Amino acid sequence: MELLSKLTPAETYLLLESSNADLKKLLKYTFMDLLLKRVLKTTELKKQSHRKDRVRVYNYVIAAKNFPKYKPLAHEMIYLSPYYRSKSMKILFRNLVAMGFQNAGGKKRFIRNYLVTSPNLEGYFKSGLFNYLFAELKLTDKGFDAQQKIKLKIAQLEKELPEILQADKKKALEILLTIKGNIFLLKDLDFDLLKQIDRQLMEEFQRQNRDYDTGCYGCATWDTYDSYEDSFDSSYDSADSGGGDSGCSSCSGCSGCGGCGGCS
Repeated sequence: MELLSKLTPAETYLLLESSNADLKKLLKYTFMDLLLKRVLKTTELKKQSHRKDRVRVYNYVIAAKNFPKYKPLAHEMIYLSPYYRSKSMKILFRNLVAMGFQNAGGKKRFIRNYLVTSPNLEGYFKSGLFNYLFAELKLTDKGFDAQQKIKLKIAQLEKELPEILQADKKKALEILLTIKGNIFLLKDLDFDLLKQIDRQLMEEFQRQNRDYDTGCYGCATWDTYDSYEDSFDSSYDSADSGGGDSGCSSCSGCSGCGGCGGCS
């Protein structure tokens, strides 16, 4: 459990899959984790182009409560950089996903330049010119040992967590707060079960652990995160097919995008 408490979900996923890691999953886990940690949050804005037009609801992403004090890792900056230029920045959900895709620069570049260099992964991957040029990831003995421990723990959680959620919500909450965003790596995650951890229990935990940043548990419903995942998938697929020009490239935020279709 200690390893899962230290690694972001993208780092954990890379450690598990190495060169077989999928870029879409790496970016999605990074994005969802930032929402979970209340570094970013979504907000709905209603807009009406003309008086006779119907009112449309747009889903924007803005800086959240923990943004000012958060120390980002390199792979998280593909989403966070525009907010450091303007904390009041509002970016359409789909455009921020597209921006992250553009800023990642492809799987090899994202892994090589932003992810494998994370201090959390130090000593887990072999270094060398061949590995650098071809982004061929090979685990060290330390990395292999960590990988096996994580596989066992995830398999255990996938088997036991559903029952714990039903039998002991307090224990389930403590587990979720320990593994944080790595919850998204669990297969067949049932958000209906996660919703059983109610707000009252969460608030009680916060009162007892005032110095513990609990992330976003308790501040949004789990079905919301389920919809986030669906929205990310459709936005990413559009960007990957060339239909998601965010108007924002090279971590440059939203300059000259007239709102990026949604930066303001």
